[in-house]
Amino acid sequence: MPVGCLKAANSPPPTRFKDECCTPGVHLKGLSVTSAPKQRPAIGFSPEQDRERKGLEPEVRNDCDISIPVEGLNRSRDDDHDGQPMWWLTRTSSSILLVQGVFVTLFTAFARYSPYADGSHVRNNHHAILGGYVQEINPIHQHFGSAMAIHMLVLVGIGLRVAFIRDFSYSAIGASLLIGGIGMQWAILCHGFISSTDDNIYIDIHSIIQGEVSSIAVSVSHGAVLGLASPLQVLGLTLLHIPIHILSDLLSSRVLKAVDMGGSVSFHLFSAVFGVAVSVVLRINAKESPSKLNVTKTSQLVAYLGSAYLVAFLPSVWASRLIGDDLHRATVNVVLATFSASVMAFPASSFVHSSRKFSISDIQCGLVSGFVAVGAVANVMIQPYGALLLGGFGSASCIFARHSIRTYLKSRFGVHDVGCAGVSHGVGGVIGGLAGAVMALEATENGLYGFSVYQLYPAMSPATGSDELVEVESYLNVKAGDGRSPLSQFSYQLLHLIVTICVAAAGGVVTGLLLRLPFLENLTQDDLFSDSRFWQCPGRAPTAHYNRHRVGRFSHGALIADFNGSSTPYRSLEPSSL
Repeated sequence: MPVGCLKAANSPPPTRFKDECCTPGVHLKGLSVTSAPKQRPAIGFSPEQDRERKGLEPEVRNDCDISIPVEGLNRSRDDDHDGQPMWWLTRTSSSILLVQGVFVTLFTAFARYSPYADGSHVRNNHHAILGGYVQEINPIHQHFGSAMAIHMLVLVGIGLRVAFIRDFSYSAIGASLLIGGIGMQWAILCHGFISSTDDNIYIDIHSIIQGEVSSIAVSVSHGAVLGLASPLQVLGLTLLHIPIHILSDLLSSRVLKAVDMGGSVSFHLFSAVFGVAVSVVLRINAKESPSKLNVTKTSQLVAYLGSAYLVAFLPSVWASRLIGDDLHRATVNVVLATFSASVMAFPASSFVHSSRKFSISDIQCGLVSGFVAVGAVANVMIQPYGALLLGGFGSASCIFARHSIRTYLKSRFGVHDVGCAGVSHGVGGVIGGLAGAVMALEATENGLYGFSVYQLYPAMSPATGSDELVEVESYLNVKAGDGRSPLSQFSYQLLHLIVTICVAAAGGVVTGLLLRLPFLENLTQDDLFSDSRFWQCPGRAPTAHYNRHRVGRFSHGALIADFNGSSTPYRSLEPSSL
């Protein structure tokens, strides 16, 4: 706790000489500063040489020239590694280096440029008249903006969103960057090994977007275990999450043939449930988590900026897969739903607090949830008023769940979800999944869409060889489907929701059990929500300069001290009020 304006109980007499700035045993009200007894150096040696001769560390002088020896002060964890060889690495750094080495090896063996990016390809070495590619219509021109927006989201937005804990900001941002780098490479390889029918993995702009989206999904899950996992466990979470997520997505899209363009269920809900399941398992044998988290107004504003990045740039994912009226309609629906969510977050936030005041954390969670809720039906005909209702309902539901369901899950099952991934992405994902099922009932050829309904719901397209398919193809280019009815598609949409929750929960439990293996550096109670074990923290360096009680040049005047290594005081907030 900061100590402010502590005045000397008995001010020392005015000094006559420079070396008499302070006398030993100066006692301040609420604080005692006592200088170390001075010892005469050996004859022929300076004080510094004498201490070096005796094997002692150099002494540190404060602003008043009070000599304070550094023996006995707290030392950092880095001091435990003194005497190690120069090439020595920690287990975390060695594991990261090993994983990256494996990735480089796999990319060398299997990864190749796609024809559109391969300068040696024959069609990139001939004029279009001779059968070469028309370079002006290379896919990169269409998708470059989307790819860079997602890239910015991975590098900046995701990290800022989880950097609201003052003592855990380095770990949160660092984990997000680690997940982005490892996850993107691993996702490209997994997609290639699972989906590719060729011996090689061909990489193009679509592969890059796909890989970064998979890494964002891991970051959502990481929000549920924020402060509970070591960097090595985060690495393990990334390596296990991505293949399970890819298999779940393939099950929904290729077997169930459910429609979820914005990923409300397959992306957001899966990641939220997966992360919450991991959080529960990681905390089985742990003591109660810290009752208070150090949060400042600045850190909460930074977290809001991260949420704004997510909402603004994540639509670039499905924008790279849509064209024409579908893209136009999806953009309108998402913008309407997002701003409706931001408006409804204010009364909902005020209602859940007895003081009837707003909470910036409530508002940012409601904003994300409203955006997630509309994702599954962004490209279908929900009408403008439907987008407003869906976004507002998703926002208010998230805030109410944050102060009711989240509290119950914490007390009953030990779910600590500090990053609110379970409510902001989970609640919004459930609402979006239910909305997708309801809209499937309205998907008829004679209803809202005409023949374009078969492009939005490919499984409802007439079966191969049917007369109906021939008629439809005479008007619009569609692929043969399964001939599902709207009621049948509704059932598959609900099944998609249930299967995703089950797969995510099972995968999260298994992942959590594996992450508790001893060699993955499980965090102790003192390491929770703290950067100190794995990060060097400026302003809190465990040296004499920061551990000693600093006394101003005029010690008989007012003394302002901050024992937390910073001149900016912070508030300790309950997790429920974040």
